[in-house]
Amino acid sequence: MDYLSQTHQELAKYQESRLIFNFSAAVFYFKLAVVGLSLMFGASLVAVAWKGQMSSRIYFCLKTPTQELLCEDANHRPYRMSAGQWQEWGMEGRPKTVVKKNALKASNPYKPLWTGGAFLSFTIAARILRNLSSQYIEKKC
Repeated sequence: MDYLSQTHQELAKYQESRLIFNFSAAVFYFKLAVVGLSLMFGASLVAVAWKGQMSSRIYFCLKTPTQELLCEDANHRPYRMSAGQWQEWGMEGRPKTVVKKNALKASNPYKPLWTGGAFLSFTIAARILRNLSSQYIEKKC
């Protein structure tokens, strides 16, 4: 990059982190490999985050006056809520006509961490690609 003055060059150097400054000096194929690995890692984290439930679920039934149990609504969807909602409802005074059917544990409790990792991975890839495009434009001009 052509700098306006020595002061401008020093300012540009201090505005970049040391990691980015050293990474800018790396070979193009190394940068491309880092982008590819970052994208593959991000895609795998998205796949892990996509599956499973983040919270535990409680399935329950309602007793009718004839002591029959209704476990589904009119659209054949089971009555369910999260374990936290179930406990809160119990503290507030759950009716005696509500019967716990079964509980399912969370199958993917770390879902927010996986999505956060995927976000960071894609952000790193985007930052490197932005750096590569700005270097290309600077060399072209």
